[in-house]
Amino acid sequence: MNTRLHDSEDKILFPTFAPEVVEEMMHWGTVEQMAPGGVLFTEGQRNYDFFVVLDGTVRVTKRVGGEDRLLAIHHPGEFAGEIGILTHGPAISTARATGDARVLRIAADVFRQLTTQCTPLGETAVQAMSARTREVDASLRQQEKLTALGRMAAGLAHELNNPASAARRAAQELHEAVGEAQRRALDYDRRFNDRQRAMLCMMHDGLRRAEQPSAANALARSDDEDAVALWLDERGVPDAWDKAPPLVHAGMKPASVQALDAEFDGESLRGAVDWLASTLSLTGLAGELEGSAARISALVGSIKEYSYMDRGKVQWLNVHDTLESTLRILNHKLRDGITLHREFAPDLPLICASGSELNQVWTNLIDNAVQAMAGRGNLWVRTVRDGDAVRVEIEDDGPGIPADVLPRIWEPFFTTKGVGEGTGLGLDIARRIVERGHGGDIRVSSRPGHTRFSITLLIEPPKHDA
Repeated sequence: MNTRLHDSEDKILFPTFAPEVVEEMMHWGTVEQMAPGGVLFTEGQRNYDFFVVLDGTVRVTKRVGGEDRLLAIHHPGEFAGEIGILTHGPAISTARATGDARVLRIAADVFRQLTTQCTPLGETAVQAMSARTREVDASLRQQEKLTALGRMAAGLAHELNNPASAARRAAQELHEAVGEAQRRALDYDRRFNDRQRAMLCMMHDGLRRAEQPSAANALARSDDEDAVALWLDERGVPDAWDKAPPLVHAGMKPASVQALDAEFDGESLRGAVDWLASTLSLTGLAGELEGSAARISALVGSIKEYSYMDRGKVQWLNVHDTLESTLRILNHKLRDGITLHREFAPDLPLICASGSELNQVWTNLIDNAVQAMAGRGNLWVRTVRDGDAVRVEIEDDGPGIPADVLPRIWEPFFTTKGVGEGTGLGLDIARRIVERGHGGDIRVSSRPGHTRFSITLLIEPPKHDA
């Protein structure tokens, strides 16, 4: 689906009657003055009329998923109401004046009669009706797909949670069982005396699996492996170059390995190296399984936190938790080329809010920042206590938002991205969630090398009338 068809520049969906056509239509209808919020027709209404906007603007919305979704904003010369009239069905949307407006009302029967004649009005209205009907149907199908996808993702997260937790427990038990089995084997190994067995156990227990090396220390680790392998090879240890990596990866330095000289020699030294290398390799593999299962569990947990599955819509929550779950979900976009700076206030209070909706806001803003930086740059996520509210700031050092674009970023369906790359709804949705849903405020400042979105949320938002 072309996600920019709702742009008012599209003259197929939003044709404008020429002034002479509007002048001719004046004979067939009546001019009415509309107050701000005045209703032209409501969704589901039958027996309503056709309207042409003369002055001001008219907002057209449709109820989708429990909220009003903006379909269009009609300007002078544009029209609304033709779909239900020409299909003899109820209105598929609601139209209201956004401010003081003047409209031309043409009775439904008169409008139908005019469309049967080969007039500019009939041709334009029928063409627009066909295009708008297709677009609304496609939009609703897309909404249904997203809803179904959300349900499937939630169900998948739930189903993954149990086996992931079981795999993690099994990996932990395997880690312990491998260590115990190796110790028992050591007890029956006649190559060692009690003192040597105690030393090997002490060395094993004192080693902690090193974290994955960064690019900065990979070379140093390679040097250590070469030094250990050379030392072992000089002492006749078989497969010295294969046994050195697990020893070094577990945290042993050349000096630690060389300390074996004090207690072991000949066959006992070769046996000690064999036992340490095999034990550390096995426990290392078990540790990798445990770590992988833990990451799966953490990701499943993040999905549940992100969507706030099995929780109420509005609750007391920690803003830092919502930010962290969003950052984990978007980690694949952040780990290469983006330097993330967390600046979280230590005294930030809980707020009463919808976690899933806030996560939607954070996702839109962070994803926009990453795209603006083209995957390389600095991203700051900052929280501040601000009186009876909390403030979240999402900042990047990308190229900034052009001055001519900045005033329009909140407009529904406005996007600078290519077709199929963005709907132009992300910031509009974010603003509606913050301002309407939580009584908060969202602002932006931008210049080359600096763009900051500031979101202020009341600790306890005002109650809405039912």
